[in-house]
Amino acid sequence: MKIVKILFILIAGILIIGGCSAPSSSVCPDMGTITSIDSPESPLNTDTLIGSNAPDFSWDIVDFDSLQVKSQNASLSQYQGQPVIIIFHKSMNCPGCKQQMPYIKSCHETWKDKGLTILTVYRGDEPKDVKGYVQNNELDFCALADPDDMVASKLGFAIGAPMTVFIDKSGIIQKFQIGAFSSQADIENILATLE
Repeated sequence: MKIVKILFILIAGILIIGGCSAPSSSVCPDMGTITSIDSPESPLNTDTLIGSNAPDFSWDIVDFDSLQVKSQNASLSQYQGQPVIIIFHKSMNCPGCKQQMPYIKSCHETWKDKGLTILTVYRGDEPKDVKGYVQNNELDFCALADPDDMVASKLGFAIGAPMTVFIDKSGIIQKFQIGAFSSQADIENILATLE
């Protein structure tokens, strides 16, 4: 009986220290809320997006459980030197987002040890909606709420999702796709060109 109590206390302690209460798994990705983007008054044009520098944007880091803003922030520029995929999603009413997510998850598993960063930006969504989506789909890469839709608007994307932007190690946009991917190979073929 003492062993059962000790095990229970240990498991409870690990869960509390881990700070993640995702119901279906231990998935607890980095979360944030977009706060700013370079020159929002000057949107880019999708006709000239490829070959352009990716505009820097920043976000407040948010605690996954409480959704309270931490005293830290982050930005796209901190990932310069490694390939980055930015995926624009919606937490609701986005069949294409759900369709491509297994391919994105598999690519993340395959490429994360090669330095790949995936940032999912949820267009017009609040942190609580993003958290629910992340938990329900067991996503383990960075999830950023963008309630004011700053990032996609800056890149010149019309309303909708999914959209995906591939950025090379130098911070240059090499490719983008409007609409869902139909296979993991489609994504990996693009990733191979970013190395």
